[in-house]
Amino acid sequence: MKTIEGFLETLRVKPVYIEDFSCREDVFNQFAKADETDIEILFAAYWPGDYSGDAAVIYYRKSTGKYYEAYGGHCSCYGLEGQWERDEEIVAKELVKRIAELEAMYKEYMKEV
Repeated sequence: MKTIEGFLETLRVKPVYIEDFSCREDVFNQFAKADETDIEILFAAYWPGDYSGDAAVIYYRKSTGKYYEAYGGHCSCYGLEGQWERDEEIVAKELVKRIAELEAMYKEYMKEV
């Protein structure tokens, strides 16, 4: 992989689902969002925890040809509902930074397993 765009293209072929997300239906259900055929989910992770948790989704919108991200969190009072309401375009430089952070988190997670 030479570019972030190349990495994203790879994810379009084989999306990654982590923890409590195992498929696109899980993602749309947890966010209480209607499934949009215009969206290709590339990466989705949901770390629910006992009383609070976080979710991250990276997706491609076919109609615009652009990549976007959505984030959400929950506590014991509410879930992810309503936290993915608009498209937030990905800034490539920021995504590279987040991928490095996710890699570090994954390595720490694997030490605990």
